Amino acid sequence: MPIFAMFLQNYFTLMRKLGYVILFLVVLIPLSAQPRSEKWAKAVNSDYVENFFRIDDEFFRSANLSSNAFKELELLGILEVINLRTYHSDISASKGTSIKLYRVKMDAHHIREKDVIEVLRIINERNGKILVHCKHGSDRTGLIVAMYRIIFQNWSKKDAIDELVNGGYGYHTVFSNIPKFIENADIARIKNAVLE
Repeated sequence: MPIFAMFLQNYFTLMRKLGYVILFLVVLIPLSAQPRSEKWAKAVNSDYVENFFRIDDEFFRSANLSSNAFKELELLGILEVINLRTYHSDISASKGTSIKLYRVKMDAHHIREKDVIEVLRIINERNGKILVHCKHGSDRTGLIVAMYRIIFQNWSKKDAIDELVNGGYGYHTVFSNIPKFIENADIARIKNAVLE
């Protein structure tokens, strides 16, 4: 092969590779760095509460809570906390506060409609500000927030799943059953059960 032909072949190969790099830098990086939707939960600054977000004026979400976190929540006027963890109680961490505790044990791998209904009923019947949490505040908590959005705020399933997965709460893709649960949920039946 003549030297000039080899040069052209190497030049075009290099340009093609450079083109992929430019495409990645110009198109894909900005797409992945899209700002959070204004509709999604707003981050709450906190010294002790992790993954802490406000859904609306009276509903919040977070990761697992320490005793300092409970004290901070009380100062913020949160009166009730729902724990979705199966093997971890909030009784010890909440000592010294007047926060009312609820516990609905949920298995992130096996979501049961009756548990979702129970949590949504508690939220609907709250007596002031309420917070829901699990270990990371990502998956089980994200499910409850998504269902709250659909049932009480008339969001579409698509928008609620988008916030769950892309909202920056730490959704773990191993729990792909959670978006599927939402997609397959009979919203009318769940809403009737929650409000009965």
